[in-house]
Amino acid sequence: MVTGSIKENEKAYETALREIKEETGLTPVNFWVVPNVNSFYDPAEDLICEVPVFAAEVDADISVKISGEHSEYKWVDLDTARKLLAWKGQRISVETIHEYFTKEKSFLKFVEIKI
Repeated sequence: MVTGSIKENEKAYETALREIKEETGLTPVNFWVVPNVNSFYDPAEDLICEVPVFAAEVDADISVKISGEHSEYKWVDLDTARKLLAWKGQRISVETIHEYFTKEKSFLKFVEIKI
């Protein structure tokens, strides 16, 4: 799960694409809007933050090159992701993405963002 802050005049999906590239060295080949928004409270700014969720497909043959912001990464299955993610909203997002791509919920239609 890649996260980051939106820069001035940047759209949320542009931030997500930039952060994926900066933090992993990967460039998505497909990119979707996930129908879920995570939220959290920032006590320093006294704000409730709404965070849109995106899903990205990357080329399986490209190696991850993590940035200096991180010390490790791993690809995990759904059950492991559920255990590792701290926020309930993140777990719901991962479950929604899994349901869509495994066709468990064939009625789900993610909005694709052309990149």
